[in-house]
Amino acid sequence: MQRQQHFAQVSGVFLQVSRCSMVLAVGLIWISLPGHSAQLESLQEPVAAPALTLPDIRDRVHDPASYRGRVVLLNFWATWCLPCLLEMPALQRLARPFQGQPCSLLAVNVGEGKSAIYRFSKLGDLNATVLHDSDAQTFNRWGATVYPSSYLIDRSGQIRFVAEGAFDISSVLAAIHCASSRNRRFRLSS
Repeated sequence: MQRQQHFAQVSGVFLQVSRCSMVLAVGLIWISLPGHSAQLESLQEPVAAPALTLPDIRDRVHDPASYRGRVVLLNFWATWCLPCLLEMPALQRLARPFQGQPCSLLAVNVGEGKSAIYRFSKLGDLNATVLHDSDAQTFNRWGATVYPSSYLIDRSGQIRFVAEGAFDISSVLAAIHCASSRNRRFRLSS
């Protein structure tokens, strides 16, 4: 009897893993198809970035004034969002050229508990400042309507580029270079 129960449990776990693998595979195929990866679109006229005073997962509050003079890639995401999860490796690849440069990568989780965010950021080894928008007020203030949504903010605090959906890393690198072009010390390395 115990053997049958154990087999049923193992079968259930196998089915869950199989379903997750299938969803992930379909998501990867979908996002890799032409036209399913968002380009960072340039705004015709830059707009001032809305307020962004949020705590990180350790309750340290981040003030937008501390990011003046830096190019900032702001990304709204959630752990339940498949395109967000598929975009995370691109965020990781972006973290490398940001190191030692006048740039910041801010990953804003929307509406989830801190423990889930912390576990996910550790599991995904996310090298970004992870902020917590517990009530989605910042997400709404920024006019975001889909997950993920990304905004590239120039050194003067103006939104210059926007992507709705999982972004294409090459368009982000080009936009970062454009937004930081006045800073001669900034060099991109892949």
